[in-house]
Amino acid sequence: MKKILITLFFFVCLSANAVEKKNNFSIEIFENAKASGKTIVINSYEVWCGTCSKQTKILDQAEKEFKNILFLSYILIFALFVA
Repeated sequence: MKKILITLFFFVCLSANAVEKKNNFSIEIFENAKASGKTIVINSYEVWCGTCSKQTKILDQAEKEFKNILFLSYILIFALFVA
């Protein structure tokens, strides 16, 4: 059990460093962009999520390419959804 917990902790720490921790979302920024008719992309992610890390890297590249689109991101802090 101890080995499993150590391994799990190791993977969580690695993936946490893989994503740039970017949190630029605010209601004010969102409402202003919406009012001006700007296209908005909202990314929510958790730092431990491997899929989120890949998604964030793709969106960071898209943000460099599409200057006329507003990209907003926010970090979920261990959101747990139960079906």
